[in-house]
Amino acid sequence: MTTRTYRSKTELTIQGDGSVVSMREKEKKFKRQLIADAAYGLLSEKPYESVTVDDIARAAGCGKGTLYQYFENKDHILAYLVSRDLEKLCMKLKEKCISNPDIQEAIFQYLLLQYYFYLDNQIFSSWLRVSLGETVRPEWAQEVLEQRENKIKMVAQLLDRGVQEKALIEVDALQLARLMENIFRDITYSLLDKKPDEEEVERLLELVKKVIGNGIFLNRAFDGRQ
Repeated sequence: MTTRTYRSKTELTIQGDGSVVSMREKEKKFKRQLIADAAYGLLSEKPYESVTVDDIARAAGCGKGTLYQYFENKDHILAYLVSRDLEKLCMKLKEKCISNPDIQEAIFQYLLLQYYFYLDNQIFSSWLRVSLGETVRPEWAQEVLEQRENKIKMVAQLLDRGVQEKALIEVDALQLARLMENIFRDITYSLLDKKPDEEEVERLLELVKKVIGNGIFLNRAFDGRQ
C-alpha cells in the first residue's frame, strides 16, 4: 500500500494598499468579475427580462452551478453591476471634479459624467424597474443605495466648495445634489425607449447645462466649456 502526502501551498500577494490576499482569493475575485462582465455585456444589449442565468453562465464560459457559487440569482448580479458602475462613477468624479481647481470646469465635468451615466446605462434603468419588486434582497439594495449616497455626498462636497468660493448661489449643497440627481435620472430615463439620435442627445445636454448652470452660478453665465 502506497501512502501519499499532499502539501497545500498558499501563495500570498501583497496588494498596493499593503493588504495580503491568497491566490485562491484572487482566483475567486477573477471568476466573479468574469461572470459579472459577461452579464454586463448581455444586459447592456438585451432587455433584463429576456436574459437568463443560463445565458450569463454560457457567456462566462462556466456552468450554472459555478455561477451560483458567486451570485444567488440574476437580481443579485444586477445589484452588483449597478453598485460597481456607481463606484466607477465616483472614481471619475474624484478625478475630474473634486480635484479640479476650476469650480466651473469641475461642475461642467460633473454634469457631463452624470448625464451620460444615466443616458447610456441600460443596466441602471433595469435596476430602477427590478428594485421596485419584491425579489431584490434588502442587503443587495442597500449596497446600491450606499454607493449612490456616496456619489451624492461627493457632488454636495463639490457644490459646497462652489458656495464657499462665492461662485454659486447660497444653497444647501446636499439638497441641491439630490435635486440634480433626480433631474438627470428623470430626463435620461424618458429617452431610453425613444432611442434618440446623437443630435438630440447633444441638444438636450446643452439645454441641461444652460438651465442648471445658469441657475446656480453667480455673476457669470455658465458657458459649458470643456
